[in-house]
Amino acid sequence: MAIGNTSFDYVIVGGGNAGLTIASRLSEQQSVRVAVIEAGNPYEYTSGNFSSIPGNDVYYNGKDPDDTNPLLDWGFTTIPQAVMLLYTMHVLGGCTALNYMGYQRTTKGALQRWADEVNDQSWAYENVSQYDNKSLSFAPTDMSKRIGNATPYYDTSTLGNNSPLKLAYTNYTQAISTLFSKLLEAVDIMLVHGFTSGALNGSAFLMGTINHTVGNRDSSERAFLRPFLDQPNLSVFNGMLAEKIVFDGVTARAVQVSYSNATKSYLQRTS
Repeated sequence: MAIGNTSFDYVIVGGGNAGLTIASRLSEQQSVRVAVIEAGNPYEYTSGNFSSIPGNDVYYNGKDPDDTNPLLDWGFTTIPQAVMLLYTMHVLGGCTALNYMGYQRTTKGALQRWADEVNDQSWAYENVSQYDNKSLSFAPTDMSKRIGNATPYYDTSTLGNNSPLKLAYTNYTQAISTLFSKLLEAVDIMLVHGFTSGALNGSAFLMGTINHTVGNRDSSERAFLRPFLDQPNLSVFNGMLAEKIVFDGVTARAVQVSYSNATKSYLQRTS
């Protein structure tokens, strides 16, 4: 695809969690050119330090349809329901710019069902988990900063290191969390080694996508975009809204985009 004289092998619409992860992986192949189209901008630019502070994760995540942040999200909601509204972001980083930062994985049974349904065992847990580990960099907990009875248990064999996405437990723990943990144990819901080993039975303190070194939220923008921005084969077009994909028969040939200070749309064409 092309804007002006620039051509791309892959154009990714949406610079969110999936889009930026895919973009960074594709750009590791130096022989291909990758573009990302995102309607929003970096969330640090849009809302300053607000989204970067882990303690602010409780804001704009409720069930009230008016509890939105127009700087970050589209304002779309699901049909009325009692639990959550599943907001969608228009920033680089997508929902990882405003979510609760909790990290856990699916179960072995769920992925096995998926593998069986599509008759492809490469989707089985044992085959997929290696790619989960490839993305993670876990920082051990500093217990001197957590209150008593708040020791988290985790399985280090499922947590990578020296990888883009940073994981950690928060230094601050609410006292009610320790009491709730004891309550669960009293009804035989025991503490387990986190929720990263293919089972979700039991209880565990929540692991989060937090950069333990600097104390900031980690997101797909910080983990899978920033480290790759210097790569000459990766281009990011933020502030552009993808309007439609143009097909030539069954082959996608272009993405029509627009942006706020332009009087016309541009087409990114496949080469």
